[in-house]
Amino acid sequence: MSHYLIQFGHSPKLARLELATYLTRIKTKFQQSTLSPSLHLITTKAPIDAKSLVMSLGGVVRIAKEIRTVDPEFLAQSVATILIKSATKPTFSISSPDEDMAVLTLMSSVKAELKAQGHSSRFVAADHGFLAPIQIQSQSITEFIIVPSPSHQLSIYQTLAVTDYKSWVARDRHRPAVDPQSGMLPPKVARIMVNLGLSQAIAQDTTIYDPFCGSGTIIAEALALGVNVIGSDIDPVAVENSRQNLEWLTNTFTLSKHFQLFAADAKTITPKNLSTPISAIITEVDLGPASHQSFDDLNHTISTLRSLYQQVLPTLRTLLPPRGRLVIALPKHRSPNSVKMLQALVDTCENAGYTLNSGPLLYSQPGARVQRAIYIFENTF
Repeated sequence: MSHYLIQFGHSPKLARLELATYLTRIKTKFQQSTLSPSLHLITTKAPIDAKSLVMSLGGVVRIAKEIRTVDPEFLAQSVATILIKSATKPTFSISSPDEDMAVLTLMSSVKAELKAQGHSSRFVAADHGFLAPIQIQSQSITEFIIVPSPSHQLSIYQTLAVTDYKSWVARDRHRPAVDPQSGMLPPKVARIMVNLGLSQAIAQDTTIYDPFCGSGTIIAEALALGVNVIGSDIDPVAVENSRQNLEWLTNTFTLSKHFQLFAADAKTITPKNLSTPISAIITEVDLGPASHQSFDDLNHTISTLRSLYQQVLPTLRTLLPPRGRLVIALPKHRSPNSVKMLQALVDTCENAGYTLNSGPLLYSQPGARVQRAIYIFENTF
């Protein structure tokens, strides 16, 4: 059995579901438990490809594997032994979710053990919690995470993979065409939504459709994952923005260029509009203004959005295969009427032939006035 420690990012609930969906999709049997809101433990029969896993998921920050379990008095010696096998002059760091663990003292003890055996070394202390992924990558740091076990021993986990911070930043900030007014869905959240929408193994013909593609964040993350994409939007400018961004993405990251883009009203889409049958629909609908001058303005926005959902969602279901998923991000404003709107959406979907799989899964950035409420529906028919 292999034991792994998974650290999640800003939205642990979303990330946990993404991880479980992904492992199920690649037919990896696992057991899981929660160590803290952002730390998760999984056990698998066969080893997992940590680098591939962390590159595929939007919500995972790092993956560490349990190397051994030791008594506390042998901890420094055990870490030193592991380091000697990996490098002649190692740079290392030690962290722990146990706030009472004296990690600085421990790292000094490991350094002393290494010196006693004729090995020079350097350790790097985290300012708080764990080292930043970009620090581990740029300095080639060997990171250990020490986790207390129920038997009063200590489990030594070694980090195998961390999220590629530079790649995420590039796809978020270096795209040629962005529209701040369209909501700016973070690429990591878009990747989570894509993974939540794909319940079957990715095949050559796996295709997702975004009928409100905007500047193309969702379809870009699907394309980066190796999935064919179709995007449409009622605004031709948005479609052109998507085109520019996908061309930039495929050229920058050397990806397949299997995508279709067109301008259309989502209420009128039929299967004839799509170049190929789709596997899932993954989208973020108009969130409305970030702020309102009055409750009347807010209620008008909510009423308008509710009307849009009630017209579009039954139409979208006709595009899905049986058991195909609709993953949709909707706005949750700071208003009781917003909650009513979301419940009305669930009712509309269930009446139109969808089954609610999960949701609402809430995501918001610090200080945001509008939360994203992410729902996962399945086509019942």
